[in-house]
Amino acid sequence: MPTTLEQKKTHLDVLAVFHYVYGGLTAVFGLIVLAFLAVGMGAASDWGHNWEPEAGCSILAVIFVVFVLLGGTAVLNFLAARNLQRRRGYIVVLVTAALNCTCVPFGTLLGIFTLAIVANVETRGLFDEHAPAQLPPAE
Repeated sequence: MPTTLEQKKTHLDVLAVFHYVYGGLTAVFGLIVLAFLAVGMGAASDWGHNWEPEAGCSILAVIFVVFVLLGGTAVLNFLAARNLQRRRGYIVVLVTAALNCTCVPFGTLLGIFTLAIVANVETRGLFDEHAPAQLPPAE
């Protein structure tokens, strides 16, 4: 059963909501990771007398990398959601969907559904609505 243009617009709007939700959840998990920063800082400052300071620095480095990755993922999902709503930034949506595929299981589902819907030829045409008007080809 072929989908109509209005259904495709509804699919893009639903995807935008899912990207907002996934971006919000990712941001919350990023903030939770910051709570573990106290443990790393304590270990690095010899708060835990049984730990070596190098172990604390390693913990800080891992926490920082995880926080940056989660923050970047959240920002990309917010950008993708905004672009899906405005029907702009086709490449940003595709890149975000591809990167989401690496986050099992929810990111993978969101990424696959986004790629499946956005890669459709008619849906791709929706992203061109806001492009500047082009002159018709000369005959």
